[in-house]
Amino acid sequence: MTRVASRHQALLNGTALCVHGRASTYDVYGCRCDDCRRAVRERAAADRLARSERLRADPSIVSHGRSSTYINWGCRCVECTEVHSLQCRTYFHKRKADLKEVQPQ
Repeated sequence: MTRVASRHQALLNGTALCVHGRASTYDVYGCRCDDCRRAVRERAAADRLARSERLRADPSIVSHGRSSTYINWGCRCVECTEVHSLQCRTYFHKRKADLKEVQPQ
């Protein structure tokens, strides 16, 4: 049993010493209660905001022309936007073609 799994089991048994409403409880104990999920969402939103502010202050800290820069850093430069749009279009058309193959005529 992994460390997280054993901690999660302790959480289920009621023997875990954890505080709900913290992102660390979500990560360490695997707790999925509403309070812990909310804490993780808030942490992720704060992280995204911090990344976008760092990017705004110094655009040279990331590699541009990548879909991951568009998604993870919130970069909306022409290069990142074009690459991300192309990737989304490619995924859409591939998914559409795959669905046509699966559906009976």
